[in-house]
Amino acid sequence: MQSGFDLSYRLGELQRWLTKAGSPVPPIDVDDGIYTVDPGTTSEWASQNRNRIEQFGSRGSATEAGLDQALDHYRSEGTPYAFIFAAPGVQETEIERWSADRGFKTRVHLDVMVHRLEVIPEARCEFCIAEIHDPETFRKVAPDSHWNATTERLLNSPGIHVFGAFQNDEPVGMGNLYLHEGAAYLGGGFVKEAFRRQGGQSALLSARLIAAKAAGADVAFSETYGFLKSSLTNMERVGFQHAFDRKILTKAFAV
Repeated sequence: MQSGFDLSYRLGELQRWLTKAGSPVPPIDVDDGIYTVDPGTTSEWASQNRNRIEQFGSRGSATEAGLDQALDHYRSEGTPYAFIFAAPGVQETEIERWSADRGFKTRVHLDVMVHRLEVIPEARCEFCIAEIHDPETFRKVAPDSHWNATTERLLNSPGIHVFGAFQNDEPVGMGNLYLHEGAAYLGGGFVKEAFRRQGGQSALLSARLIAAKAAGADVAFSETYGFLKSSLTNMERVGFQHAFDRKILTKAFAV
């Protein structure tokens, strides 16, 4: 049984790989983390903003100097917000202290869910579940988001898979699957409003878990906000369990 810190490390390595592979702006390495700078994204919500430090501390070697390097860069570019996606681990307490000293506040946290891929319940629905390879089909169903933009750029690349729920050959739902070094990440789950509560989301989750196991993964991750109860319920229905919380720290720069 892997500990929460081991799981955090594996999730961190997968997400570092994905950010470096698909970010539209070049990621910059900093002590135990990577960060991106994009003055064109100004949202106060982390999911729509690329000014973010990812997986800070997941390897246990973060430094205050590294944090200051990123913050100086954000100030020089005039970005209104910056975010830290903190990684649970041996440095969790000190990273929170460093961040608080520099004006960051914990706004929300993500529930990190884990699936051991031992037993995957079958999920039935009326939709046809199939992998999407065509960018035009992907765009028909994918909501605008940071991760979906990354996924479209990498569609059909090694380790990048998208599954769709189809009704009469029209995509009505989707979910992304990322595979790296024996770990899987399920993200981007979405079903169009008119087709919800018909089992599509559970079927998309199940199909991706089956594909991850077939590809040799031994663990799968997903994340959601704790207040999205339906999302949590769908994950638990197919065997996901809560692993740990991941805080999103937010800093607003003076304008």
